[in-house]
Amino acid sequence: MVGVGHDVARCRPRGDGERVRPAQRRQSGRWLGNVLGANAWGVSLIVGDGTTFPHCLHHQVANIAGTLDGTPPVLRGAAVEGPNGTLYRGFVTGMRNCPPDDSDAYAQFNSNQAKFKDDVESFSTVEPAVDLTATSPLAFARQAAALY
Repeated sequence: MVGVGHDVARCRPRGDGERVRPAQRRQSGRWLGNVLGANAWGVSLIVGDGTTFPHCLHHQVANIAGTLDGTPPVLRGAAVEGPNGTLYRGFVTGMRNCPPDDSDAYAQFNSNQAKFKDDVESFSTVEPAVDLTATSPLAFARQAAALY
């Protein structure tokens, strides 16, 4: 995901009368589509958005108090990093194992350049981040208002 709000904001006019070019508008649409699940894994990178989103967040409260199957309660609206070139792992004592059977539903779509794993230990792909979550409403509002 790497900061979709920032990346989409780059495609906006500068404020000096410059118009958004069609290529910028297409790029913004691709970025938002990727975040919402139009990616190789078919997974939304915003928790609770759509039917396929990360269930095994690398997040203390979500892991301890939430469900591990995508049913409420979930950390709705949290944005996760998504695909990454490297799958980093880390287990903290007390975490609930997720997925419980250690399966990897997305492995078949991974490549050497991009990998995604919905696993509580995979902080490089499913750790919610404040910077991503905070800029997501800006990106979606600008798209809805056709500002880019």
